Amino acid sequence: MRTHLGVSETSRHRRCIVLGGIGGIVVAFARRHCSFYDSTFLFNATSEVMLKVSFRRIAEVIFDHQNLHDFEDEQILAGVRQWLSEPSNSQWLMILDNYDEPDTYDVVEYYPTASHGAIIVTTRLPSEVNGTRIRVGPPYDDRG
Repeated sequence: MRTHLGVSETSRHRRCIVLGGIGGIVVAFARRHCSFYDSTFLFNATSEVMLKVSFRRIAEVIFDHQNLHDFEDEQILAGVRQWLSEPSNSQWLMILDNYDEPDTYDVVEYYPTASHGAIIVTTRLPSEVNGTRIRVGPPYDDRG
């Protein structure tokens, strides 16, 4: 995971991996490598509705707006994607967790528009999701 996400370098291009396998690995990875990322965001991708809820919660953290409840989901999504696409926000990790029903919506539509940062998609169906596929199994060790 560390190799594919470029944890040891300061890459300015997007790195995206798709993980299939044991739950909890991505959280352990994020904790272990948190010093590399300026921001780490965990999105619940079990459904499109839950993903939109996650974007709204992230927006509450990164924006200083008092009335985010007045914004439509598409405005929230556009704002967060734009914020992640800013050149000054290149060291982020976006975790799209439990994307297990890829036939119901396309998670790629939720990626930031810029080609920097790192994205991890966790799924039980890695063959159906675009990205570098990594099969992770026990045990998780210090090599990360």
